[in-house]
Amino acid sequence: MKFLTLNEIKDQCRIEQDFTLDDTLLTAYGNASENALLRICGRSYENLLEEFGEDDGNGGVKCPSDFYVAALLLAKHLYEHRGPVEGITLSAVPYSLDMLIKPFMKLTSDEV
Repeated sequence: MKFLTLNEIKDQCRIEQDFTLDDTLLTAYGNASENALLRICGRSYENLLEEFGEDDGNGGVKCPSDFYVAALLLAKHLYEHRGPVEGITLSAVPYSLDMLIKPFMKLTSDEV
């Protein structure tokens, strides 16, 4: 994962840090969340940092906080809804995810 950590995902999902049975799964969901959001926005991680990065307090740059929160929301959603449909209840990714990532979406391609 480029900007999420396993411990942060566990906190988001309200999973005790010493519970390790789902660590591989949570890591896969973290990677998938980051990659999906970058792909949806048409950006690389480096481009995201270059254009929207936030000061990390140590002279470096970190992922924008709203993009970070969107990745956490998506990772939790994937963990809690492991199939495309659950019984008779359909569950969509929360609207808040769309709201958080819209400012990062490229509207045009850099390709010529």
